[in-house]
Amino acid sequence: MLLADGVLSTVSTNFLMGEAGWSLEDLGGRLVPWTTGTELMGFFLAAIVVDRLGHRRAASIAAMVLGLAWVAFGLATPLWTSHTAVMVLATVEPLARAGLIAATYALLMGASAGSLRATHFMVFMALMNLPRIVGPAIAPSLVEGMGYAALWIAGGSFQVVLGLPLISRRS
Repeated sequence: MLLADGVLSTVSTNFLMGEAGWSLEDLGGRLVPWTTGTELMGFFLAAIVVDRLGHRRAASIAAMVLGLAWVAFGLATPLWTSHTAVMVLATVEPLARAGLIAATYALLMGASAGSLRATHFMVFMALMNLPRIVGPAIAPSLVEGMGYAALWIAGGSFQVVLGLPLISRRS
């Protein structure tokens, strides 16, 4: 569920500075504090919403919102130099990612067997974090071969496809 995020997170700083015209000062002084606060708010909201929607449904909705936001951003190349457009993505993306992570944690906790709950959950967490290694490893060749627009569209499409099977069940 986090592979596309691992790839896109890896290339985002180069993209923002090279293609979207953001300075290092803009990133550190404006974007990072905003996304950090938004993601914290997302985790707070997810803690309330995930149990109400069901873990699968919440993961599905969050995955699809995240994916659709990436697809929209990839299609909106004329808006890439607009700080407002980037800030819209920087609002939707951390909110959806927080919901996705919280819902996925809840799913994995439920999938852990009672007698080995800690062991199973730790294995699940290791697997869940594997995209943080794989994503950065494959990101340079993907962006080189596809370009940024296609990469955002492909990553978003991949995310939506991953979320679709989860939406039908409430658990």
